Amino acid sequence: MDKLMATLLKMAKDIADLRRDVDELKRREIPAGLWKAYTPATPTASSGTFTTVSAACRTTTFGKIRVYSGLVYIEDKGTAAGTLRVPIPTGTPQSLSGGYWTGSGRSTVGKICDVFLNPSNSYIEILLYDGTTAIASYVSISFNIVYEIQ
Repeated sequence: MDKLMATLLKMAKDIADLRRDVDELKRREIPAGLWKAYTPATPTASSGTFTTVSAACRTTTFGKIRVYSGLVYIEDKGTAAGTLRVPIPTGTPQSLSGGYWTGSGRSTVGKICDVFLNPSNSYIEILLYDGTTAIASYVSISFNIVYEIQ
């Protein structure tokens, strides 16, 4: 009987510990509505101009850490070429010891994109993984980047 009682007490303690862990995880959850819609200024290219381009983005900030995600749709690339540039939300990026903040992206042409932010710029830059342009007509490009703001 003592063994059974000890086992039951241990199980009760384990259940109490699990409940405490679940409560702690609930406190750490990202609250609903934390993401804010952000409509950036019109995306641009490092050379030329788009005929029709749009972007829909969202952002959230934890202290000084900014998470920025979005989708750029290029309907008609016009004369645009080179690097795709998407304006970032307000707030100056923190210096990264002379380096760039990096992120990831994907193009509907089925290729991975490199996303990077030079802290001295007010826009992210997007190229295909092989360093070639991601700019083309009828293409969507999704991106994510995390960086520190000043």
